[in-house]
Amino acid sequence: MEAFRCLGFLDSDQRKPVRVSSYPEFLEQMLGLPVGRFNDSGGTGGLLGVVARRIHANPTDPIVGRVMAALGEFGMLGAALSSNAVHEAINAPAPLDAFCTILQRSLALTNRDRDMVCMVHEFGTLTPKGTHEIYRSSLIEYGQPNGGATAMSRTVGVPAAIAAHMLLTHKIKTKGVIRPTLKEIYDPLLDTLSTLGITFSEQRLASHAAAIKSSI
Repeated sequence: MEAFRCLGFLDSDQRKPVRVSSYPEFLEQMLGLPVGRFNDSGGTGGLLGVVARRIHANPTDPIVGRVMAALGEFGMLGAALSSNAVHEAINAPAPLDAFCTILQRSLALTNRDRDMVCMVHEFGTLTPKGTHEIYRSSLIEYGQPNGGATAMSRTVGVPAAIAAHMLLTHKIKTKGVIRPTLKEIYDPLLDTLSTLGITFSEQRLASHAAAIKSSI
């Protein structure tokens, strides 16, 4: 991301609107190059040098190669330099918005992709007997294959849908603005999630007697 910042992609200044007809043209605008300069025949040497200077690196530095590979993957290199050159117009109020548009289009999941949600929470407790205990609660959820629901949509949307159903069926009696930390909410919600295969794994990691010191 630091390299992208150096290239100007993260600039949110709305005094620099982006109106281009292709992704390579966006790159050329960010680098201050004439339109079409690297969209014809020729090697990557010239463009590589420009990119290296902008990110303050030697052209032989591996980071320059990785940045060039990313630019090609995002369709920003000319047709002669990349088979992924994308000719889709972008009309954005700032470079950052234009870059976000490119990322949204380039990184969208395909039917061959699956996302993953991983959550880990650790809790330290002190019992009345002076014993320290550590508990871990973790969840790993994978998106459904072949273009099915993503893990993100399931772990975010399904709990919200369950809570909405509980409200509509008057299962939640507490009034006002409330959080899902109430037992009458999280108990039935977690039970319903478990029937859908979304469950947390809980472990007791360690415990040891602690000498409790008090001071005034």
